[in-house]
Amino acid sequence: MTGGTSCGTAFPSRVCVSIGHHDPATLLQQAIAEAELGEKLFEFCFEFLSDPGTGPSAVREFVQRHPDAWVIATCRRGQLNFHGGIEEQLSLLRASVDSGARCVDLEIETAEHAHAWLRNLSGRCARIVSYHNYEDCPSLPPIVGKLEATGADMIKIAVTTRTAASLRRLMTAAIKLRTSEPDAGHGRGRPGQPACSPRFSDVRSPTFLQRARKRQRRGSHRPALCARLTASKNWATRRRSSRHRTACLPRNL
Repeated sequence: MTGGTSCGTAFPSRVCVSIGHHDPATLLQQAIAEAELGEKLFEFCFEFLSDPGTGPSAVREFVQRHPDAWVIATCRRGQLNFHGGIEEQLSLLRASVDSGARCVDLEIETAEHAHAWLRNLSGRCARIVSYHNYEDCPSLPPIVGKLEATGADMIKIAVTTRTAASLRRLMTAAIKLRTSEPDAGHGRGRPGQPACSPRFSDVRSPTFLQRARKRQRRGSHRPALCARLTASKNWATRRRSSRHRTACLPRNL
């Protein structure tokens, strides 16, 4: 089925495989390999592609092969290889929904100017609006207010938690959000060390470990003991070819 599905439908997995690569064929190959290992929830990061405009076609080909899988489409404005404006960004994400993406993830910097666009997608796909800060964890209540004002189905906060105080700020915001909108919080740690996050579920299940062993045997395993780990020491050098797993527990699961 092309297009999206109602945001009231639970995600098919609590583990999201996020994939970014400059070559669409390689992105597709990596996604198919993960799907054949049983993964069901994917994020396709169009900004990694040499031509981000090829993203929707990669989504279409993938969902034709794996119709039960969910794709979250993202295209971060002003990052890596995407240098277009808001209209071009929204057009790419809308095309990804037409191609079969079940969800879009739009950063707050664009979402603040796209309320009507988000309303038009209501019922067609799940709408995530996210805030990212790769340097620090600022005061979060004002940011949460901006995210909620967009009318998104789910809000996401990804910040860098270098200290116990910054992690406490993230945890406090997550606790307050438990009674309101579906949310996901992620705290990024120092390079080479696990990141701590308040809303992550334990993925050390027998099924997960079985898949991890298969990946380890074929040389593509990355440690994931408790949630998303930014533990690769060569994280910065892998920006052109990124593949990681995020385990989170949004309230609509």
